[in-house]
Amino acid sequence: EAGWVMPFDETTWLHVSPEGRIQNLSRDWLEPKFLGQLRLARGDQWMGPPLLREGVLYINSAQGEVSRVTFSPQFKVVSMRPIERPLVPLQDHPQGVIAVSVTGKITLRRPRNSWTQAFEGWANCYGANGEILAQPEVDSQGNIYLATRRFVFSWDSAGKLRWKKPVACSTRVNWSLDKLYVTDDSPALLQLDPVSGVLEERLPLKARAACNPSIWEGNLALVLATGEVHLFHLPLSR
Repeated sequence: EAGWVMPFDETTWLHVSPEGRIQNLSRDWLEPKFLGQLRLARGDQWMGPPLLREGVLYINSAQGEVSRVTFSPQFKVVSMRPIERPLVPLQDHPQGVIAVSVTGKITLRRPRNSWTQAFEGWANCYGANGEILAQPEVDSQGNIYLATRRFVFSWDSAGKLRWKKPVACSTRVNWSLDKLYVTDDSPALLQLDPVSGVLEERLPLKARAACNPSIWEGNLALVLATGEVHLFHLPLSR
């Protein structure tokens, strides 16, 4: 694995290797510039892609270490409070970063008033084929959504549970155009109201979803277990 590359500023990119080596890249340079090295305990490894927001890099490891890296005025690494058995890499949020634990904990880490809430973890975090369902989604207001094998959850940015709807989810939940989209085991594609969790539309599918859907420019693409690819225009309507 070559690691992860992301835009750093208007002319350069940042490269983070799986071993934690951080370099600056530019098409105008013959060689990359070494910025610094992240350290991990033996047997641990970094989870990617890392999260770069406002010039600060956040990255977590498979064993739960979390590092915050700043580059100005000099390279500096700060170790943050560890995550208990992280499920996915850190996710972006307007107020900070979101961490999800396979044990059933979701955390919003921010400079002040961070919070953690519990949900049904372990096997509920995964779909029937081992795909990760419990990947957080964030809307334009900073509300957070999470799918499991049994429910779809929504919390506000202060950590208050807004609603919890029973759904036998088979994919992660997606937010687009002020609506939520998820597939269930029936199988069907569901459209939920983000404010209340109420089911607005249900479109039956010929077979289960084979992977998490992809949304682009008002369209949702979904691959079924049969190999068929279905394209839906959003929002859904009968």
